[in-house]
Amino acid sequence: MKKVLSVGFVFTLFLAVCAMPAAEAAMVEYKAENIGGDRWQYDYAIFNDSAWDIGAFTIFFDYGLYGGLDVISTPDGWDAEFWNPQLIGYSGEPGEVVAFALDAWLAPGGSLTGLSVGFDWYGDGAPGSQAFGIFDEDLFGLLPDQGGWTVPDSTAPAVPEPGTMALLGTGLAGLAAYYRSRKAGKR
Repeated sequence: MKKVLSVGFVFTLFLAVCAMPAAEAAMVEYKAENIGGDRWQYDYAIFNDSAWDIGAFTIFFDYGLYGGLDVISTPDGWDAEFWNPQLIGYSGEPGEVVAFALDAWLAPGGSLTGLSVGFDWYGDGAPGSQAFGIFDEDLFGLLPDQGGWTVPDSTAPAVPEPGTMALLGTGLAGLAAYYRSRKAGKR
């Protein structure tokens, strides 16, 4: 009887894991283009796969690698402001470009293109990944718990979905139950 209940419990847990929704997120893609000497341009595209409207996003530019920030173009209905990286006290503060919706937020399932940022690149080779902050229409971070969110870059590996982690946990629980039942049978 105990074994039947264990198998039934594991099967029910497996069905619950399969029914969990996929993770929702927003994705930022960018293309770097050299426009002469040390001067570069990033062109951004934002894809909203979350359940919330996006009202703003921030792009960070590391101190010591970037300078001379300039917003070249913004999407229709959006505006952007920038602050150059600077040395404050003993530490370098990153620069930022903050883009925000003036009248129409980026709805779930939508995409946004047309933001271009010019900058001077002080690093070796081509510029690489950046950090991003993405915010809903009330300027709260976009996370399932409404906490805060920074996307490392669009080339980073995908974050495991909750279903993946739950499935892994179910497998580990099943293995633990199996070894426990074998140990109990040896007594």
